[in-house]
Amino acid sequence: MELLKVPRVNLPELQSFTKSALIIVQGLPEVEPETIKVTTAYDAFSESMIKIKPSNYKKELDKIRDSFISGLVANSKAELKFPHEDEELKAALKQFTDIVISYGNELANKSYDQESAETDNLLNELKRVNLTVLTSTGLPRWIPVIENANNAFKTHTDGLIEETVTAEAIKTATKVSLPLIDELNNLFMMVFSQANSTKSEALFTAYKEIEVLIDSYK
Repeated sequence: MELLKVPRVNLPELQSFTKSALIIVQGLPEVEPETIKVTTAYDAFSESMIKIKPSNYKKELDKIRDSFISGLVANSKAELKFPHEDEELKAALKQFTDIVISYGNELANKSYDQESAETDNLLNELKRVNLTVLTSTGLPRWIPVIENANNAFKTHTDGLIEETVTAEAIKTATKVSLPLIDELNNLFMMVFSQANSTKSEALFTAYKEIEVLIDSYK
């Protein structure tokens, strides 16, 4: 048997690791004082983790927006080749497609903010076309889809203004994690010591389970 120590883990992993370790030692009176200290430190750490906001999904949201715009461009060009007979529909389709092509082919190459603004402009121009006669083509259905994707991107970008707050929360969680790691190591040392001195089967089993838990994070 060797003395066990907390492996190198990131903050979310430390949270799940500690929770699993506490389950293993639950109900062992020989290490109850150390278990209580870990629980107290874990509660403080968990509270600090709540304040950390989600990661930056800017790139993923931009890809979704780009894929929808690309779909609109491809569908508009394809529909323009279809042999429509209705003159009003053909005129509206030409107007719609000209607008799409004038924006769509270059939007993905723009900066994030510029793409957001120009996508709004694209949608506003498309809404001025007689969309009613284009219903049968399915093209108008792209407008709300792209609008939702563009709004989702802009909303997320606005939320990143709180990035500084998130950074501070991570600093706090990192700081609070240090005493938690110390208390966990103290707990593991006590499990090791008690398992050796008392020859308790329950403690030996707990030691082996903690060993497996640590190996699973390496």
